[in-house]
Amino acid sequence: SLAFIPSLNADFGTFNNGLMAFGPTSLSDVSVAGQFSVDGSMILADNSINVLGADLQIQPLRQGNIAFMGGLVSIDTSGNFAVSGNATFAQNVAVNGVLSARIISPVPQEDLIIQLPGFDNNSTLAVDRPGIVVKNASGSGVLKITDLGDVIASGAGKFSKLASENLQIVRGAQADTSLTETIASSSAGTATIKAGQLERTIYSTYVSEDSLIYITPVTDTTGAVPFVARQTAENVEENEDGSFTIRIPQVRATDIKVNWWIIN
Repeated sequence: SLAFIPSLNADFGTFNNGLMAFGPTSLSDVSVAGQFSVDGSMILADNSINVLGADLQIQPLRQGNIAFMGGLVSIDTSGNFAVSGNATFAQNVAVNGVLSARIISPVPQEDLIIQLPGFDNNSTLAVDRPGIVVKNASGSGVLKITDLGDVIASGAGKFSKLASENLQIVRGAQADTSLTETIASSSAGTATIKAGQLERTIYSTYVSEDSLIYITPVTDTTGAVPFVARQTAENVEENEDGSFTIRIPQVRATDIKVNWWIIN
């Protein structure tokens, strides 16, 4: 038992029951055989760091970045997370901002699946259905795949092969402007050669020099088979739409109705 000693200097000391220091302490090297506790709530032991009853705070003052494995994994003071290697997630990943990737590839031997959640939308119009939207640089939607599998595109499509169980063409409006002329806003429609007339001309922006135009009579032609007599491409300088003319060889006393289809 020692009395009060203001200063103690020794080469080596052994304490069997414990050591208590109530002021600042400087140690050059420390080895702890058991666990190291800070205020009884933070415990370092067995290759682990545990905090009891609170969150583990790392760089809470944000005065510097955090680096793991020599900088292979790092988090900066703005919360940006960088990984130099691969990342594997056993569960879901949610991104509220922009997800950028050079290549999107499925798990080996599995399909790439994009699953849309359920929607409370009973609209029968494909354009009103929610789905996957592809936008251009200006933010305008150019391609949409709805939750029903409908595909809506503002541009053209090119396919090496096309197979379909059901082909539907959305027809626009058309109006007869005279006994022999019709203006149409679609690539398919109907036309009627009136009784006493030989032809009807259809004006449509879809007609070009290379267009294939198919016509199918849907009424009795009484032997006067309709055919495409003329085909004129759009004239931009004259502000004239393209057109084609359906003709019959002889005048008939009844109307002849045909379906027409323009393919480019």
